[in-house]
Amino acid sequence: MMNYVRQWQNTSANKYIILGFRIIVGGVFVVAGVSKLIAPLAEFIAVADAWGILSDPWLTLYAWILPWAEVLFGLGVLI
Repeated sequence: MMNYVRQWQNTSANKYIILGFRIIVGGVFVVAGVSKLIAPLAEFIAVADAWGILSDPWLTLYAWILPWAEVLFGLGVLI
């Protein structure tokens, strides 16, 4: 199975397909993170609070960490 995956990755056309997907996925993460960083923090906390998943102390931590994580992961996929 691994040999098949390596053969598939080594063809030149597939390298461009993988590169295209990396640009799309990484770009989506970077744009999503930057859009959250630009918006006021209170607005993002209000939206995340409406989901009803996290309590207040965790919600603030989530609102601080998530945008930076999205940008860093997106840049990691792009590189």
